[in-house]
Amino acid sequence: MLAGGKGVETRLNGKPMPALPALDLLQASMGIGLHPSVATDDRLEVVRFISDELRISFRCCGSATFSLIEVAMGETDSYVSLGDSTWDVMVGLPILANLGVSDTIDWDRIDLQARLRFACGSNDFLEKVRPLLEKVAIAASA
Repeated sequence: MLAGGKGVETRLNGKPMPALPALDLLQASMGIGLHPSVATDDRLEVVRFISDELRISFRCCGSATFSLIEVAMGETDSYVSLGDSTWDVMVGLPILANLGVSDTIDWDRIDLQARLRFACGSNDFLEKVRPLLEKVAIAASA
């Protein structure tokens, strides 16, 4: 069982988990979540950016929760989502924060019914993916 959160150390089956390693783009992989309600052009832009700009491998398992668990376990380095529900990620992100993972969600400004467009990973990863998030955020508001 994976447990933890703000002020509660992240543990796997009762044992403390170490912080995740630094991002190594030569070996990196990431998870993606692309909800069908998101415009096809935006979904394709995510795949194009990951393939052409970041040049890292990705996987899409169809579950935000499982994708966040993959990050916690070190199986992937990060996660980008277009269209996840807030309740699908709000429990996992504090667990990941204890492991050194940051995210781009501003919970003070988000409508809890909204479909999220966000990334989580190391600060280095978030800096590299910022141009993508800015592009698809503009497209969503247009």
